[in-house]
Amino acid sequence: MKVCVVGAGPSGLVTIKELLEEGHEPVCFEKSNAIGGVFHQESGKVYDSTLLTVSNYFMAFSSFPPPEDESRDFWTHQRYFQYLQDFCDHFSLQPHIRFNSEIRNVKRLPDGSFTVTVEAAGEAAEMPFDAVAVCTGTHQIPKRPQFKGEQDFQGEILHSATYRNAAPFAGKRVLCFGIGETAADVAHEIANVAEACMLSIRRYQSIVERFPGGGPHTSDAYTSRLLSSISSRRLHEISCTSARDKLKRECSEYDRVLATWTLNCQSPKEQFLTKNEIFVQDIASGKLAVNCGEIESLQGDRVVFADGSTFEADVIMCCTGYQDRFDFLDDLEIPDVRQLYKHMFLPEVGSRLALIGWARPSVGGIPACSEMQSRYFALLCSGKRQLPGERRLRSLIAREARKEEESFRLSYTIRTLVDYVGYMSSLAGLIGCRPSKLLLLSEPRLLERYWFGSLVSNHFRLSGPGKQTEMARDVIMRLPIGWSRKDIRRYSKEGVLSYLEALVEKIPLSGRGRADEHYGRTS
Repeated sequence: MKVCVVGAGPSGLVTIKELLEEGHEPVCFEKSNAIGGVFHQESGKVYDSTLLTVSNYFMAFSSFPPPEDESRDFWTHQRYFQYLQDFCDHFSLQPHIRFNSEIRNVKRLPDGSFTVTVEAAGEAAEMPFDAVAVCTGTHQIPKRPQFKGEQDFQGEILHSATYRNAAPFAGKRVLCFGIGETAADVAHEIANVAEACMLSIRRYQSIVERFPGGGPHTSDAYTSRLLSSISSRRLHEISCTSARDKLKRECSEYDRVLATWTLNCQSPKEQFLTKNEIFVQDIASGKLAVNCGEIESLQGDRVVFADGSTFEADVIMCCTGYQDRFDFLDDLEIPDVRQLYKHMFLPEVGSRLALIGWARPSVGGIPACSEMQSRYFALLCSGKRQLPGERRLRSLIAREARKEEESFRLSYTIRTLVDYVGYMSSLAGLIGCRPSKLLLLSEPRLLERYWFGSLVSNHFRLSGPGKQTEMARDVIMRLPIGWSRKDIRRYSKEGVLSYLEALVEKIPLSGRGRADEHYGRTS
């Protein structure tokens, strides 16, 4: 198939690669002059000091893991951009990318194919394609709230999309609105140069330290099937108990603020997690004030809160995310990605039009989800997999949307949110790349990491289409387990036992010693 790929960011690049693996002919159109999407220094949305909140092994694709001597850590945006360049070079993707080319219109034809209108060098041209993958990402159009009285506000109202560093805010009074991961960095940097800085939040968002408890493991080292098996209620109890214990002991002001913040939060499993605690030190030092509640109005140079308090501001910095818009999709309306199958497919269109990159896990990495989406899309284009019929698709979409609404009720405005473990596993089932039960049962150390270790996307290269068993196993085995033995014994008994029962079911005893067959070796 000849496939149009829109955008050469991380999702676009991995889509090109997977389509090539399946023998298709991808043509990628990128409106800027370079790959990288939001991670490109000039045309992207990164600020000067951007440090990723997802570790390298979750940002890397399973077919191109970090170097063997590189431990789990957080990459800078420059390092990740270099990784994407290396990925592009390794798989020879650049010849398939047309830069400075913007998609103006995608029109579906009666036979299911597409006509794509592309503008380059000031001229528009129509091109035929069999399928289209939209990989433009979720950081395109800033979403800014409207405040009562903002027309009379004497200061500036900005969006974090324009933020590069704190220099323009030195000596000013700045209100930072929002508490996502970008907001944590922006508020921290501005608080250290501003005359006064206030963080305005509607509720206390659950915060995860980059290195929990000051330990050696990144926060996503705990993103595992074990974590998935712990209920929302139980996880909330664990977080609150730990916070109370900390407050009972003599602790630093930073630890006191973080523990108090945790006790003010609701269930961490029912919302997007802010995996960046850097601003907490500014609250502890008094550089950053916090108001939790609604902004009532703007009056002159004052921000008036619902509790009656006020803050004099020269600048309001809105760290409020981005809109999902697909204006170039002719006659196709996508009001909510939760109305798509796996956040990818419109039921009335089918498998030839895919959105890749609109699955944002509350923990785990978007690139890992995008890679699984692109693997599934490539197999659908090859005819090796088939989508259910339209009626069945609508039923599945409705069921999954209800579950996501319930699961992330506290972050209902972030429509892209998915449960990482469940989403990855469900796509693995559709692709056919769930790890072999025989392989796991025959290797106890691999099984241990399968359950307790980080659920990196390499788990889904152990077997099935596109398998790279040896490399996947090496990556999985070299990543240490973050959970302590005490925690494993404490939290995992019920979940592990039920999993092992399902794993053993229907596997004949005579077949449990033949793991070498799954590595392609002779027994």
